[in-house]
Amino acid sequence: RESKSKKTKKKTDPSTPGITIAITLAVPDGGRAPPPRLADLMISSLLRSITHSSTIKMRQTIARRLQSKSYRADASGRASEKRHLRYEQEKFQEEMSAERKRRWKRNNPDAGHYRPSGHRLRSPNNC
Repeated sequence: RESKSKKTKKKTDPSTPGITIAITLAVPDGGRAPPPRLADLMISSLLRSITHSSTIKMRQTIARRLQSKSYRADASGRASEKRHLRYEQEKFQEEMSAERKRRWKRNNPDAGHYRPSGHRLRSPNNC
């Protein structure tokens, strides 16, 4: 069985493209239907409320997605930059070390061939 009175209102909000909301006011059999003016007021108020809530929720979701994407991109960029800096510092330190070795060998022709001899080989306990 159908109810006595049905009020249906469909509205597409121009400020929120893609959202269609349908509201139906159903009055059960034996129930008292509200006056048409009050029914229209209730439906339009409910429609406004639902539209407003869903619009806010949609904007929050979109903002959250954008923030997440930008945060991921920033984090990825920072990590890449850190890796690059670490590589550059390591390369610089290796070059400094190699240069130090070259200078040391150039100034010390006997470098790497140190052989203790004479009294330095004796133990201090065996004097």
